Amino acid sequence: MKKVILNKCYGCFNVSPKGYNLYAKKINKNLYFYRGVFDELKNHIYIKEDLDKFIKNEPTWLYVYSFDDYGNKVSRSTFENSLILDESLRFDPILVEVVEELGDEASGRFSELRVVEIPEDVAEDYMIDNYDGIETLHKRVELY
Repeated sequence: MKKVILNKCYGCFNVSPKGYNLYAKKINKNLYFYRGVFDELKNHIYIKEDLDKFIKNEPTWLYVYSFDDYGNKVSRSTFENSLILDESLRFDPILVEVVEELGDEASGRFSELRVVEIPEDVAEDYMIDNYDGIETLHKRVELY
């Protein structure tokens, strides 16, 4: 059997800040949390926050999980070395571990991530139906 992560609620596949943090620890990297805001001159900047503050006000707009520390305030719009945990990693064994360990706390604000086990042959040839964010995995079948 193979493990896969699916989103099981309306919304999208989204990992929480706590999930990102645990993932980074499991790959032995430090992670820095940056939130996009506007400064007093209405310039778009990113400010670094600690994990607790980032979790308390979980971002829904611009944010970056960076392996590099750019300081407390940065005006860059691109981060060269950032971590993105999305549906392309649904079979990643480390992300599967994170979701299993954290349970509901691994899910971002608009998700309900669940680990399910599927047969190996389904993992090689599958499709995911997505209805407003709720995902269902199916083995592809050939129609004649």
